[in-house]
Amino acid sequence: MIKVENLKKYFSTGMFSKKYVRAVDGLSFAIEKGETLGLVGESGCGKTTVGRLILRLIEPTEGKIFFKNTNILELNKKDLRKLRPKMQIIFQDPDSSLDPRMKIGESIAEPLKLYNIVSKNGREEKISELIEMVGLNPEHINRYPHELSGGQNQRAVIARILAINPKFIVADEPTSSLDVNVQAQMLFLLKKVREKFGLTCLFISHDLEVIKVMTDKIAVMYLGKLVEVGKTSDIFNGAVHPYTQALLSAIPVLDPEAKRKRIVLGGEIPNPINPPSGCSFHTRCPYRERICEIEEPMMIDIGDGHQVACHLNR
Repeated sequence: MIKVENLKKYFSTGMFSKKYVRAVDGLSFAIEKGETLGLVGESGCGKTTVGRLILRLIEPTEGKIFFKNTNILELNKKDLRKLRPKMQIIFQDPDSSLDPRMKIGESIAEPLKLYNIVSKNGREEKISELIEMVGLNPEHINRYPHELSGGQNQRAVIARILAINPKFIVADEPTSSLDVNVQAQMLFLLKKVREKFGLTCLFISHDLEVIKVMTDKIAVMYLGKLVEVGKTSDIFNGAVHPYTQALLSAIPVLDPEAKRKRIVLGGEIPNPINPPSGCSFHTRCPYRERICEIEEPMMIDIGDGHQVACHLNR
């Protein structure tokens, strides 16, 4: 469904500056039809930028992005507009995703009108069907976003997206701004609509417990690059890259008697304007060797689609 090749996005640090922030630096991965790929990493590693690049909300510096074998970077504005309904995004903040001047029913009706999906006479029935599907009540149709909670607004956002029958969705931290009990309800809803509509998803999150529940595969990012990719079960049961191991070791353990060795990384994340030579993680890696400082590791397959970029696994 989605294939990304050598994707890069560099942001200039100023109008007259020759320095660039390497937000995304050479990513390549694929998402199969009906699959959910979890993209994880520390804040500032470039996760959100990847999601927006795939939807062409921002233009890449370099690379290719394929949707069903079509390179969307080669599409003109007219063809890209036709593709938009098939590729949608759930933003982190639901309140900013809805027009505060429009009632919830009007917001859901807007894409139905724009793409002429149902006739005018059938819109009311379609809106009621979507509202019920996402767990809202009929009275919410005539309310404004400020009259609803964050969780209810996120449900309305999902209803509006489903109105145009998308095939691929980027979920950019869709539950991080919600209360914990509401998060669980929202994750259940996302799983339900994903299975019902056969959606392909890129699920972006820093919460590994959420990623474990919601995804089929995981891609781990560090400083704009992928360091490990594999099935969710393989990553959680046998992470290979030191950075992935450190992330997993930070997951809280509910059992007070359970023991887990916490891997504490030293130092700070390097400046993306001037990333380190060789392996970008070597400045914080407890197992670094001389080659890590000189040569950038290539992503290799260590079996069953489990890929890692680390000199220690050569």
